[in-house]
Amino acid sequence: MDDVRSTPAGKMVSAGGNWRDEHVAPVADLQPGWSSEAGDAARLVVYRDAPADVLARFGHLLHALATSDRPASTTWLTTLTDNVLKATGSRSEASHRARTRWTPDLVSEVAGAGGASGRTPVHTTLTTLLHIDDGYSTHRYALLATDAGDAFLARHADVLPEIVTAAGPGPRRLLTLRCARDAGQHAGLLAALTVDEDLSVRAEALAALAWLGGPRQVELLRPHLRTAAPDRLGAVLRRLSDVDGGPAAIRDALRAPEGHAASSSPSMCRSRRTRPRWTS
Repeated sequence: MDDVRSTPAGKMVSAGGNWRDEHVAPVADLQPGWSSEAGDAARLVVYRDAPADVLARFGHLLHALATSDRPASTTWLTTLTDNVLKATGSRSEASHRARTRWTPDLVSEVAGAGGASGRTPVHTTLTTLLHIDDGYSTHRYALLATDAGDAFLARHADVLPEIVTAAGPGPRRLLTLRCARDAGQHAGLLAALTVDEDLSVRAEALAALAWLGGPRQVELLRPHLRTAAPDRLGAVLRRLSDVDGGPAAIRDALRAPEGHAASSSPSMCRSRRTRPRWTS
């Protein structure tokens, strides 16, 4: 495969629009009348019109020809998605039409057609669009940061807790920000993220829940008083102390058996003596 990757055609296919003159000339010699502009236009036609199975095969080809210095976690689907975003990055009408087609639903369809690894095409799509490779940007997330992406997340809300559990802090922050746009739909997930290990994730999730009514916030946050690590509860306790029913939920948690995380939290223990004034 290294031999194929090093050929002029291989270099042209894998470059995805970033073509050097010394690579263009040999291909142009083989195909009179061909130009890099024509190549760009043809790729946009593929991304705009080709069926999912053809796109999957093209993704496998791109991945096979891709440079070998990419992270080991890179898959053919990430290679294809990156190439789509690169090819459709200009402001031309043709780029816009091709880019508009590429929703998370299409990525999921392509994943299924190409036999992408992962429990389901939906799982694979979400991990692909949220994945952050070392040295690579988070631009795949742009396909989730749309109305179509919001609809995809809403339809597959049941999958998101599993994705979050396996994700690193960067993807968790991205997903929290997107789910915050519809706090009612993603209330359970956001409540769990209010006690995430990452401080910024906790802050964004708790800010999103503020759009819900006090009783609903209490309902969502109450279970985490008994299960979360004490050092992640400060902001949650402050929120509950200021909403109707929140202080009662805190008192209930304080009745947890001695040694339980909730009852052993210094902040929670102080509240046995006075109304809590959370400092962390």
